Amino acid sequence: MTALLELENVRAGYGPTAVLHGVSLSVPESGVVSLLGANGAGKTTTLRAITGGVRWTGDIRLGGRSLRGKPTEDVVRAGVAHVPEGRGILTELTVDENLRLGSHLRRDGAEVRKDYDRVFEYFPVLKERRRLSASTLSGGEQQMLALARAFLMRPRLMLLDEPSLGLAPMVVRAIFEIIKTINQTSRVAVLLVEQNARIALELSSTAYVLEVGRVAVQGESAELKGDESVRRSYLGY
Repeated sequence: MTALLELENVRAGYGPTAVLHGVSLSVPESGVVSLLGANGAGKTTTLRAITGGVRWTGDIRLGGRSLRGKPTEDVVRAGVAHVPEGRGILTELTVDENLRLGSHLRRDGAEVRKDYDRVFEYFPVLKERRRLSASTLSGGEQQMLALARAFLMRPRLMLLDEPSLGLAPMVVRAIFEIIKTINQTSRVAVLLVEQNARIALELSSTAYVLEVGRVAVQGESAELKGDESVRRSYLGY
């Protein structure tokens, strides 16, 4: 399968502190890939490197084109939507205003309207509350809003950082079902950073496990899920 995103020997950090020590991975077109590991392993830094949030060396390619030197806004225009840990919605704005931020760079008005309709099919609660302040939403609803806003960018690739964080198990299941639907119906590729290794491996086809800034294990998700030594050593269940 053709790779949409490729990281090759990527090193990154913050000031003098190195976090990534030569990470290589790939996400296929329309694929779902999990990036797992303990806190501090470098998962969030990997996503920030892709979007230009930290300085990096090596190479990061999207659709075969290097992102070296590209500012974040150019990475977004190239088709990358990043849903950060903590959701990143603007609680002082309404639900609808947050959604409009997702589509503000688009000029295909008719298609935007179609995507709005699709968003409200995926997230009916957002339609009910579109005129309310985003601050009135529950944690799960705020996560839905963050995903919906990213979807309205019409991305080729979604970077999701801990979408289950702080949510009840039933809500987590609902969120992951929506992610699966978006991937399958809209063919949006996903790079998923997630502490809940079990549910991440159920969703993804391939997984990489980071350990102190390096890829310690990689393989098909089904195989890693069934490998007892990998589960005990790296996945925590």
